Amino acid sequence: MCRSELAAARAGPLALALVLALAAVAHAEGPAPTEGMAAAEGLLRFEEMCDASAVITTADGTLLVGEDRGNRLIVYRETGGKPIGVVDVREHLYLKKVSGPSHAHIEGAARVGDLVYWISSHARTPSGRAEPKFARFFALLTRSSARGEQARPYELSYVLLSRDLEAADALGLEAAIASAERVRPDLAPARAGLDIQGLAAARDGRGLLIALQAPRRDGKALLIPFLNPDRVIIGVARAAFGEPMALDLGGHGIASIDWVPGLHTYFVVAAPPAGGEGAWKLYRWSGDPGAAPVFVQDVGSADFEPQAMAASPDGRRLVLLSDDGDRLFDTPDAAACKGQPVAALQCPCWRVAERAKRHFRGRWIDIDLPGAAEIASPTMPEAGKQD
Repeated sequence: MCRSELAAARAGPLALALVLALAAVAHAEGPAPTEGMAAAEGLLRFEEMCDASAVITTADGTLLVGEDRGNRLIVYRETGGKPIGVVDVREHLYLKKVSGPSHAHIEGAARVGDLVYWISSHARTPSGRAEPKFARFFALLTRSSARGEQARPYELSYVLLSRDLEAADALGLEAAIASAERVRPDLAPARAGLDIQGLAAARDGRGLLIALQAPRRDGKALLIPFLNPDRVIIGVARAAFGEPMALDLGGHGIASIDWVPGLHTYFVVAAPPAGGEGAWKLYRWSGDPGAAPVFVQDVGSADFEPQAMAASPDGRRLVLLSDDGDRLFDTPDAAACKGQPVAALQCPCWRVAERAKRHFRGRWIDIDLPGAAEIASPTMPEAGKQD
């Protein structure tokens, strides 16, 4: 398929390079990361954002965090605090002048070589209305330099992924997507509709795994091998997929997933079904389709929902970030809340009018597996050099 045939998949003109230097502030003095399953008072606090939904760790000791209700990728020290850098991808996602929701619903990220891929939920709205803005797949190109790691939007923003998923008969997702029907309340993400919540590098160092919170199949969570993201992102092919894999996570879906090459292991955060109760759980999984995931520990609850998770570059720790967008904050008066306060001057974080007063929480936990202390940074193929 030639590039011109995919013109409709380009969500806008190639964005101007937005360069983000990470290292200059990465090693500033600050408290040490929390170790182990910290008590509530030991949680880290990340300012000026609520909806942490995807995260990438860098060799410079920083975190690049995607937000659910925004189009910015925000840089933090791994110890929390105020943002130290921002990449605004709204223009790259062609969301600068739109009606309705103005965000892409970013939910997952994965590093493959010099590219960091990001994916949105590709879900409908809570009422079951199709929302094209939630269908984005894009990448940042990263480079190391004397200034540290730098990143800029790379090539195009792909908007046809849900159509590709629907058209792949082997995946069996046609009923969960039903793109021809604009309003389907029964296909809201909290019910039976498609809801992508995670993204991870494939074990071959070239492809990706797309992780679903919904739908589940026979109570098991689904992973979709995405075979050619490097070709899709430069506009020379439509998405191709491998056979779906189903993980038994006790009826939970996948909230986040990350591949740790040195341990030959995926870590998976499993979340209760939307609206359901119960603990958020951490599993490890070899990546073999026939292998069962192994429970590690509980990592969250209704008060701490770790929608974003990633391993540190040395493979010894995991960072867990809570999506605190709906967490209630006390406000001094109704004017401090965009829209009406919920009750008694309490306002969901994402509606707090002053960005400086928003925050989300996170924690680090140690990876206690044989070989974790000996992990070295893997060598991955560079962008543009994949076969």
